[in-house]
Amino acid sequence: MVHIEANYGTRIATAVLGLLRTYAEVKGLSGSYASRILTGSGQTLKRLEGGGSLTPARAARIVATASHHWPMGVDWPAGISRPESQITHSEVPVSDLVAAARAARDRMVDATDPQTRHEAAAEARAIGARLDPETGQVASPAALCAALGCSRKIYENTVTRYADGRRRKPPRRGSKTARMLAALRWARDARFKEAS
Repeated sequence: MVHIEANYGTRIATAVLGLLRTYAEVKGLSGSYASRILTGSGQTLKRLEGGGSLTPARAARIVATASHHWPMGVDWPAGISRPESQITHSEVPVSDLVAAARAARDRMVDATDPQTRHEAAAEARAIGARLDPETGQVASPAALCAALGCSRKIYENTVTRYADGRRRKPPRRGSKTARMLAALRWARDARFKEAS
């Protein structure tokens, strides 16, 4: 459980508001886009700036999502404790996972026979779908993106729209979002469950 070093009401909202603003600034994003990535709604930032509040559970989800998306090398804001399980993602360096996933994908693209293409695709998918044992989430979103040939934006949009059982209109069949969602479900990422 995420612990926020603040009381209920205004102090929680102020802490999360600072987190959203900092994330937008360090990523070079508009406030509403950063809010959409971290909260699922582009209006959350405006609501908080207008004096709105958050439940402790919603604040904890926002902090956990922010921790997952937080850029490496950027200090975490004071006043909010960062979930420990999100700080280290894997024993294998992310750069190694990304390089291996790209290499496997390149072999898949360059393959002339179907068997080699199939084996390289399976290898790329397995590298990209490697899970962090502490969180049950994909250890390296960058490696998964490299394996699928998708941008990080596709990953972030898929997490925002479909994680934690959010019911949304299914992605268009064959789209990059559909491939990303299928890969996250195939990997058994804890945030994604097969629709029942």
